[in-house]
Amino acid sequence: MTDNAFARFINNATLWRILFACFAAFVMLAPIIAMQFTGEVKWGPEDFIFAAIILAFVGAVMETILRASGQLAYRAAGGIALATIFVTIWANAAVGIIGNEDNPANILFAIPLAAAMIGALVARFRARGLAQAMQVTAVMQVAIFIAALVFWGAFIPVVTAIWTVAWLTSAWLFGKVARADDAAATGQDRQA
Repeated sequence: MTDNAFARFINNATLWRILFACFAAFVMLAPIIAMQFTGEVKWGPEDFIFAAIILAFVGAVMETILRASGQLAYRAAGGIALATIFVTIWANAAVGIIGNEDNPANILFAIPLAAAMIGALVARFRARGLAQAMQVTAVMQVAIFIAALVFWGAFIPVVTAIWTVAWLTSAWLFGKVARADDAAATGQDRQA
């Protein structure tokens, strides 16, 4: 498979839809199967409803990302941001990031998520605005680390580092797309 054929394969929107459907099925089926073998997993109807809502949200945003641009860098940036949002929500709801899931400090992690989502809407899913939104989100992630340390004595450097790098990687990729779009527009202006 040549590099170009591989890039087309990995950028195929249908492939990503199928992979997401498999992931969603796994997320919904894994606890059902686990509950048959262990008492450690105890999901009630509310847990399945919560999972379905989160997966529907992720699926809707993923579809928006796939339709917004056919560029691999744009889709990768969106995928990284979306995966970070999903993991943050899932980890916070399941076990909590600061202490356990009942610790009120965990609500702080909604701030960067809100920044990312509001930024995406304000930018209308355009690459330049998304790059800026992801940069702001990374700064907010670090601010959460500082607030958690100062106010709750929670030292969460690994989580902060992983999520901050994810936000910044997404910002870099969106910036790359924005620069490519600018270069293409400048080339078209010269030809006109």
